[in-house]
Amino acid sequence: MKTELILAGPAYRRHAQALLEKAFASAGVAFTKRHRSAFNLLCVDAPRGRVFLLGRGMRMFGVLVVTFSQSVLHGGQIGVLEVQYLDPAGADPASAADEAFQLLIEELQAIGLSPLWCGSLHSHPAARFSNVKT
Repeated sequence: MKTELILAGPAYRRHAQALLEKAFASAGVAFTKRHRSAFNLLCVDAPRGRVFLLGRGMRMFGVLVVTFSQSVLHGGQIGVLEVQYLDPAGADPASAADEAFQLLIEELQAIGLSPLWCGSLHSHPAARFSNVKT
């Protein structure tokens, strides 16, 4: 079964939040009210970014958070991958990661964003619990 990239809008917000909370908890980081507010905003305000679930069938096993930013270097809007998490109990990290990144790149290109920038990921606190290699 292939990995699917599912936009975590209002219908899937609870699934995505549960995975984010699990990701933060596994790193010993509290998922605070500020994190929740930012997450909720991204679920309803498409120009700011996207939250995606990764799933196979009805089983959700990962979450990707991409924020949008203007880049002088790239001459336009880019997607910045902030959080990437695969639940080790729900996915084979190697195959799912490859599929997830390909799907994410295709999705962002479809809405006119390029490139996907992962450079800030290593300085972001979420990088401590990233299970996907960049």
